[in-house]
Amino acid sequence: MGHAADGQGRSWVTLLTGKAADWRKSFFAEYFFERPFVGTPTLTAVRTDTAKLIKYAGHEKWTGQATGM
Repeated sequence: MGHAADGQGRSWVTLLTGKAADWRKSFFAEYFFERPFVGTPTLTAVRTDTAKLIKYAGHEKWTGQATGM
């Protein structure tokens, strides 16, 4: 099965089969409140190979942690 020409991303097959792949080392994520998932907070997050920062709605400061990797 192919992929849509305008689709983003790529196959996870190399990652799941343990083969070397040139994957990104960081990412940005956002999650917004959804009524069916009331317990899941709205958040903004940045993750690198050495740290993560999370900003929760209604909280002034970012929550951070160095991973020691």
